[in-house]
Amino acid sequence: MAMSSTEQFIQRIVTHRNAREVIGVMIGIAMAWIVGKGIAGGKFGFLIMVGGLIVFLVSFFRRHSIVFLFPVVISVPNIGLDIPGPWAVTIQDAFVLLIFAGYLTRRIIQRKYIIPRNDNILIPFLIFAGIAVLCLTKVAWISPGNLLFNIKELMRLWLLLLFYVVMTDVLDSKKQLLRLTFWLLIWAVWMMAVSAYIYLTLSPFWYYILTMQPAYIFMRTKVLRMASIAGSTSYTGIYYAVIAALGAHFVPFYNTKLRRMGGIAFMVAVMTCIVFTFNRGTWVGILLGLTVMVILGEIERRRVLVGALLIGGIVALMTTSLFGEIDVEQQVVDFFYYSRSSAQSRIVRWISAINVIIDHPLLGVGYNNYAFVYGRYSIVEGITRMYGSPHNMYVDVITGTGILGFSVYATMIIRLWRQMQTNLRANLPRDMHLLSRGVFIGFLFFLGSGLFDSFLFKPHHSSYLIVTLWAMSTAIFRIRTGVIVDPDVELTDAAPTAPPGDEAPS
Repeated sequence: MAMSSTEQFIQRIVTHRNAREVIGVMIGIAMAWIVGKGIAGGKFGFLIMVGGLIVFLVSFFRRHSIVFLFPVVISVPNIGLDIPGPWAVTIQDAFVLLIFAGYLTRRIIQRKYIIPRNDNILIPFLIFAGIAVLCLTKVAWISPGNLLFNIKELMRLWLLLLFYVVMTDVLDSKKQLLRLTFWLLIWAVWMMAVSAYIYLTLSPFWYYILTMQPAYIFMRTKVLRMASIAGSTSYTGIYYAVIAALGAHFVPFYNTKLRRMGGIAFMVAVMTCIVFTFNRGTWVGILLGLTVMVILGEIERRRVLVGALLIGGIVALMTTSLFGEIDVEQQVVDFFYYSRSSAQSRIVRWISAINVIIDHPLLGVGYNNYAFVYGRYSIVEGITRMYGSPHNMYVDVITGTGILGFSVYATMIIRLWRQMQTNLRANLPRDMHLLSRGVFIGFLFFLGSGLFDSFLFKPHHSSYLIVTLWAMSTAIFRIRTGVIVDPDVELTDAAPTAPPGDEAPS
């Protein structure tokens, strides 16, 4: 079918570099004038609209700019998450909506498939999101008062899905994969600086920005747990765990002696943040990930031992420097008592999930609804009105979407596991091989952390980072299988091996 003159004009703008540059300069001049006038007149709402338009145009004309923009956006406080009302939209939510709008517009004009083909992950992800929508009927039936809240959470689940689609479109070469990893690691330095500032100064300013109220997170032992722009200690922990997995396998960090020293310092700082979160889910996730990699023969045991000794040294340093004259022995006893009592309450909620599955086996009680109806199904009597988040991703999924939703979600997880293992065993250049290993380890950290936390609900910065790992895995798989032809990647007959001592630390 022949295109109209308008479609041909837009097609030329999209595909021809000279046309894009001319139009871009014109838009830039117009936007500069509008922004200047808005600042002079104090019309900041209009400036926000202009900022959104700029993001849309950038994602439309220069889609690879998202590789730089995304790490910046997840390093911005999640303003809006805790604003009262069911329709509060965060900066990250708005960003995903805008870049997907740019992606969608470009695809329609170019008359290409909106849903990518040859994607092993997207179909089960799409089906799971559809089942979650269907489960709204259960929310309306069981707890209609939570309907608006659950619609908002479903919207954010779909935002994760849309974000995955955009990232698989953008990550179309080795260059873009390495660029994304580089900027994620660079902005992690800013994240660590903010975390350390909050931790050492108890700054109410930062906590007001992050949570809309100064809510410092202490254990009962009066030991402060490290939070960050990423949110609570669980989201902070998984964020730094994923960053550690990527940073340990980013070749440019270690290809010279000076960079190697910087890379090691970076890893020490990240692991320090992980320890200071006191988040058991993160610790379990890391232990599971490293154990699996040792079993698969991808990491030498001595490297794990060195890492464990390093973390132990950080804990010892923290103990001597922060506790001072405090009775450290009593602090340790109190810590284990707190952990045991907290674990017991979570186990009760996990066991109580059996009652939900018996009563609502097919579709559960509604996506993200188990915490609100927990008191009705708890094995402990007399807590009918109690809110009871299970702090377990798998329990959340099976109680919220039933056996049907859990089966689809498990299918997606299994496909991700197989895809990442296939990438790990593929004949890829050294930098891509190590990156694929870092992605897989980060994914294992996520699976282990999911035993104690849930990252699908209320997407924070860390949730988008986890979905980014999925998209990176798919991008590597497409390059390996030839779906994406990347001239920078030359496949060889054997997987690359680095000389002894020349490989990035794991």
